[in-house]
Amino acid sequence: MKKTNIQAELALIDAADISELKEMFRQEFGFDIQISNAETIKRRLQYRVQENICGGLTDAELATLDRIADEEECRDRKSGKTLKTFLPGTRLVRQYKGQNYEVTVGEAGTFIYGGETYSSLSAIAEKITGTHWNGKRFFGV
Repeated sequence: MKKTNIQAELALIDAADISELKEMFRQEFGFDIQISNAETIKRRLQYRVQENICGGLTDAELATLDRIADEEECRDRKSGKTLKTFLPGTRLVRQYKGQNYEVTVGEAGTFIYGGETYSSLSAIAEKITGTHWNGKRFFGV
C-alpha cells in the first residue's frame, strides 16, 4: 500500500469482500492468512496503512513487547493457565515455506538456532521470515 491517500486505502479495504481481503493481505504481508473473519483481516490491513504512513513500533518497543510476552507471568487470557515453559534441550520444529526450521531450548530461557543463541523465539521467527512475528505463535507453542 502506498503512502498517498489514507481515506481511499481505508475505503478500498472496507468495501472488499473476503477473497479480496485475503489477496490484499497476501500482497501486503507476503503470506496467506489462515482466518476467514473479514473484520479481523480488515483491522490488520487498516493497521498496516497506519504503520506505512505514521511508522510502526520502534525496535526498542518491539523488544519490550517480546520480553513481556516471553515472561513466565504472562498468562493465557482464555484459560488462565500459565503459558508453557520448556526444559533445556527441548526441540521446536516449524515448517515454513517448504523448509524445516529447528530451535533448541537452551539454559535460562534462551533459544539456539543456527548455532546462535537468542533471548526470544520472536527474534528467531523474524530471522526466518523477515517480518515480525510472535515467536510462540510462529512455533505453535
